[in-house]
Amino acid sequence: MAEQKDIQISRELLAFLDSSPTSFHAVANMAGELSAAGFERLLEGRSWTLRAGGSYYVTRNGSALIAFRIPRIDFTGFQIMASHSDSPAFKIKTNAEMETDQKFVHHGWTGRCR
Repeated sequence: MAEQKDIQISRELLAFLDSSPTSFHAVANMAGELSAAGFERLLEGRSWTLRAGGSYYVTRNGSALIAFRIPRIDFTGFQIMASHSDSPAFKIKTNAEMETDQKFVHHGWTGRCR
């Protein structure tokens, strides 16, 4: 049973990655997911009216997204989770790290591999 759930989660992740070749696609896809989950889009340049229990998101330049919820009751702390929206875009680095003889070289610096 757990294996089937893992397979489904993996398929969903791969589908997201396939549909998100750039950070712009990733943000648009996440905005769609958030809207479908009941989050309200806020516009960065406008005043916001936030309400207890509300779920919101805002984008910037189509390549950054922030989502948050307002608690329904008083709270004494908060949680933050962050991610890079470019992470789905697999890229080849122009100055990639290279490993030679159990060492790696990066931009002229040499160090031991861990």
